[in-house]
Amino acid sequence: MIDTIESAQLHVNPVPWFIADDVLSSDLLEEMHRNWPVSGFAPEVRCNYVYDLSSSHDPFWASFCAGPCMDMCHKAMARFRPWITARYHPDVEVQPAYICLMQADPDYPGHHPHTHHYHDPEWCATLLLYLDRDSCGVQGTTLLSSNASDLDDEARIAADVSSWPSRDFGEVTTVDFTSGRLFAMLDTPISYHCVKAALSNAVGNRRIFRVHLKVPNHHAEGIYGVSMDAYRKMRSVTTTDPVVLGWLKRDIEELRGVQWTG
Repeated sequence: MIDTIESAQLHVNPVPWFIADDVLSSDLLEEMHRNWPVSGFAPEVRCNYVYDLSSSHDPFWASFCAGPCMDMCHKAMARFRPWITARYHPDVEVQPAYICLMQADPDYPGHHPHTHHYHDPEWCATLLLYLDRDSCGVQGTTLLSSNASDLDDEARIAADVSSWPSRDFGEVTTVDFTSGRLFAMLDTPISYHCVKAALSNAVGNRRIFRVHLKVPNHHAEGIYGVSMDAYRKMRSVTTTDPVVLGWLKRDIEELRGVQWTG
């Protein structure tokens, strides 16, 4: 069933993304719910919690991460390969940076617009597998567009980190939260996304299996000419540094310049 990733419609605006349904069998989804941890979740943002599977010794999750998870990652990255190849090279190694389980309180207030690139530019894709059964009022991910007027404006917005929570982004799509549905997006400087607040009648805890994929740090360090720690420091606050704006303009131009045949 994981083969539905290969046939899912791939969108390229504002960044490459796709939605694939029935990624796992119903039996395997039931197993995931049966083995869902009852404790060990750590706060991430308000009313949202994560369970880091790298520190888990549970045999079910170890087997799942080594098997179905890696199959899902390989197939998802195959869809994004033209952009990965353009940025690095055809044989670059892509590996999980972080694998976790995520859940939220029923009154989850949502998560403001953000990207992952400004704090982890070596991340190349995010995969979110929705798990709740019979959920109601639980929100999926909303993909956003900056509505920039030109490339310079787009770079300025990408560098204006402090403005993102209140900026009037355009909504590209909000993914319906459906059990067994995978939302995947390429991580870029303009991969803005958010989560809307749960509705007042929400049922379910927004259970998600989440994976961030990355290339080895030295590949990104070669592109930017600084360490990842230095990059994060330069991007952690709003900046008009011409070096940073130059990075962002180049990254966006590269993203838009990939020849994709569908």
